Amino acid sequence: MAKATRESFGETLAEIGSDPRHVVLDGDLLKSNMTVHFKERYPDRFVEVGIAESNMIGVAAGLALSGKVAWASSFTCFLTGRLETVRMSIGYNRANVRLCGTHAGIGIGDDGASQMGLEDIAAMRALPNVDVVQPCDDVETRRAVEYLADHEGPVFLRLTRQKLEDVNPKDYRFEPGKAVVLRDGSDVALIGTGATVQEALKAADELDGGGISARVINVHTIKPIDRDAIVAAARESRATLLHPGYGFLSEQAPFAEAVAAAGVTFVGPSPAVLRRLGDKPEAKAAAEAAGVPVVPGYRGADQRDHAFARSADAVGYPDSPKPQSPWARRMKSAHVNAAENLVVFAALVLAAHAAGVSNNATVSACAVYFWARVVHFVAYTAALPWVRTLAFAAGFVAQAVLAWQLLVR
Repeated sequence: MAKATRESFGETLAEIGSDPRHVVLDGDLLKSNMTVHFKERYPDRFVEVGIAESNMIGVAAGLALSGKVAWASSFTCFLTGRLETVRMSIGYNRANVRLCGTHAGIGIGDDGASQMGLEDIAAMRALPNVDVVQPCDDVETRRAVEYLADHEGPVFLRLTRQKLEDVNPKDYRFEPGKAVVLRDGSDVALIGTGATVQEALKAADELDGGGISARVINVHTIKPIDRDAIVAAARESRATLLHPGYGFLSEQAPFAEAVAAAGVTFVGPSPAVLRRLGDKPEAKAAAEAAGVPVVPGYRGADQRDHAFARSADAVGYPDSPKPQSPWARRMKSAHVNAAENLVVFAALVLAAHAAGVSNNATVSACAVYFWARVVHFVAYTAALPWVRTLAFAAGFVAQAVLAWQLLVR
């Protein structure tokens, strides 16, 4: 049964909570991160820190250094974005903290680029003393959380928002640092982690239909990584494919390093992905090494969202949003904004009419509002922020005049 790994995490965390050593902290996202299950059972050992992730990390480190097993949870991008605090409070002190980041990668879909954890693996694995674990399904997540209940040392646990199909059997046993061969093959090795594992299995099925034997490996522990299993797969196969993934190059780096260090050739991200991420230094280097021409990437918030959507579509992510231009995005937002304001203004006009208010000020306010909305719409779609602000202010004044006329009446 398909299940998001954040759900499995929350349920298992509540189960191991009977041990009084465990303390859970959250950054105002308990229902999204599923730590709400722990809070319902053990409210006296749940700390709601609010939207203050750096503070939460510091508190978690303090609790851990006092003998507790601290679980600090938030969206992956918010948690690992406080890298300096994690580095000093947790990594440097080897504090027994589990950093549990949910909503990892582009799998969050319409939540948007601002909440996508894409650089988190690269950041966390760079910190001394911090392990990185990314389970691929419900069973593996449960076994990983149970293992972490007694593990000593800081760990970053990477979890998904989207539901993942079951990959492992019910009697699965989690072994840290040990990659799992889910399917054997000799022609090509498909290496995945987290959400990409199920995609690798689907790819293996398609390849099998074409007479290509594919080995599929689940690398649930990214640090310390099972170099032996990865290198063996690369040496014993005609080609090795590192799944483009939901974190793009951040996810691929540890696998590429393991294979490259052994002097084995590997196949990295697809040309389409490299072209879309062409403005990133690491993507440019990988593209040049693979002989892929690089084109300029996208810049700005709208352009970045657009690039992620097109990249997701390029790697075949089934639920990826359809590519949409920045202009089309602004048009959609402008229509919604205009509709909301027109409803408010129409209500004021009807109220004025019903109250019998009809004078020069009322007529002028209607005219000003109409033209302000026209200018605002044009400025919004054309990305002219100052004109848009002035038009918005004029429309607001017109609304205020109408409201005042009603009050005076």
